[in-house]
Amino acid sequence: MFSALRNIFIFMALLFAALQSQASTVLYSDDFSNSAVWPEYSGNSSIKEVDTPDGKLITYNVAFYPTQYKTYDGVKKTGYLDFRAGGSTVTATTSYVQFPDMTFTNGGTFTVVYGAGSTNKKLQLQEWNGTEWVNGDYETVTTVKSSKWYTQNWTVEGSGTKRLRLVLLSSGHLYIASVEVATNSPSISSSQDTIIVNPLRQGALADSLITLTPEHVDLSALSATTASEYISLSSDGASFSNSVVMPSDGGSLYVRVDASALEVGTYTDSLKLYAVGASVTKTVFVKTTVVDKSSEAYVLAIDLDGYLGDIDLSAESIVIAIGADAVFPITDSDISVTVSDRASYDITEFSIPSAGELDSASPKITVTAEDGTSKVYSLSFRSDAGVPTGADEASSATVSGVAGAIVFSSFSGVQAEVYSLGGGKFITENITSSYHILPLPAGVYVVRVCGRTFKVVVR
Repeated sequence: MFSALRNIFIFMALLFAALQSQASTVLYSDDFSNSAVWPEYSGNSSIKEVDTPDGKLITYNVAFYPTQYKTYDGVKKTGYLDFRAGGSTVTATTSYVQFPDMTFTNGGTFTVVYGAGSTNKKLQLQEWNGTEWVNGDYETVTTVKSSKWYTQNWTVEGSGTKRLRLVLLSSGHLYIASVEVATNSPSISSSQDTIIVNPLRQGALADSLITLTPEHVDLSALSATTASEYISLSSDGASFSNSVVMPSDGGSLYVRVDASALEVGTYTDSLKLYAVGASVTKTVFVKTTVVDKSSEAYVLAIDLDGYLGDIDLSAESIVIAIGADAVFPITDSDISVTVSDRASYDITEFSIPSAGELDSASPKITVTAEDGTSKVYSLSFRSDAGVPTGADEASSATVSGVAGAIVFSSFSGVQAEVYSLGGGKFITENITSSYHILPLPAGVYVVRVCGRTFKVVVR
């Protein structure tokens, strides 16, 4: 309840999803089909420089064929470079293409499409270390089959300006159809882009915990600031200020809202996340509704036979998704409503004889505070498609609270939604095993899984 000084809302980031959406910036891209850049050239044992839109290339013993094509495995590619000569080691006649110096941010990728008319043709990516060309961690690739196109994606490590080249480590001929080089673009993602602080009484505090995920940015270089006097930040939940640097071993950021000096109303402010030295920023908004101590008239939670309501306090509306197993008719005796401290409620116009009446039902919930102030919530319904796959085997499964966690027993391959008693969603958790542990701080939670609702106490 809101009489407590602090409420913690946990929003966990899906790190796997974040890693799958990493951004990049292309530094060099060419399919060698532009004859204005790559005029046909049969190649010889001499250096030839080529000016491209992405910088100057240096080639040696490489032929250019911008209008000719090769068809391997039914795939036709027009425009290619022909690496004419080489051996098991780099010699004075080895074919190579040296690319323009390129600047990388926390690494990147070097992608090449290549092929040959015969097997055992070898291609190597090399990097200049200031003294000599080295293979480093770049693996040598080989044409295992003849007349086949291959795609190789090398990972480029580190930051700064790098000089790279492709060399032939076998006899000729090996054909390069395209090259693309990209650097990782740093970015910051957070588990919440807008932090919603449920109605907060004047004088109270509320803490929210969000997870920050830097992509291609050192976590210890990640900082957060706020210019709002009523918002403060912490990386450990103990020491709060208007600016904090994240520790290298964790990405949790506490955001505290202090309503002691705020008037009744709704406030929207922000905090800035930025990566030191990477010129990357992100804004997270904080929305707070402050209510008078004696005017607490709002719905905290609503439960219709195990189906929880989605409460929009600002719009004073509630939506309940009714599952396929709902029993009709539904009356106001089937519904459980939790309201704010020292308030009462009344339900009117509540009658749903059948599933076909969902769209036409329009009951109201009136919540009245001690001082007589009230709010009227509109209640609407929608038909749920049914419970998730796995509900049958989960019919006898359990959800229980232990010290520091919620334990899901005999569930697997389903999703669970965890709510506070106030109706705010903490997290949607993928249950991946028959004995699944979800770490959470001490408190009372409502868990919905496979159409069933559990009230759980975490010690």
